[in-house]
Amino acid sequence: MFEFLKKLFGIPSKKAGPPPSKKDFVGNVTHYYGKVHAAVIKVKNGPLSVGETIRIYGKHVDYTQKVTQMQVDHKAIQSAKSGQIIGLEVRAKLHENDAVYRVTEN
Repeated sequence: MFEFLKKLFGIPSKKAGPPPSKKDFVGNVTHYYGKVHAAVIKVKNGPLSVGETIRIYGKHVDYTQKVTQMQVDHKAIQSAKSGQIIGLEVRAKLHENDAVYRVTEN
């Protein structure tokens, strides 16, 4: 029953699978704002674009979502380059240093 509710409401699972590949690494969460469900991410291996699917993997979370919008200094952007610090809306509770990976089709 709990698994059904997790899927229905999009509740992230804890450690659903093996760690992602290092080659798909995008960056790290530097801060999480719980009230507005937003994360600040430092992009280290860009670009990251709107429409891509990402996996956020950390000690307490293993969560996958599509990037629907990104912001830099409260302005919407379509793509983030390496070195940029972006804001991203997320549904899961994240923690500092959680890793962000690009999900690639095999």
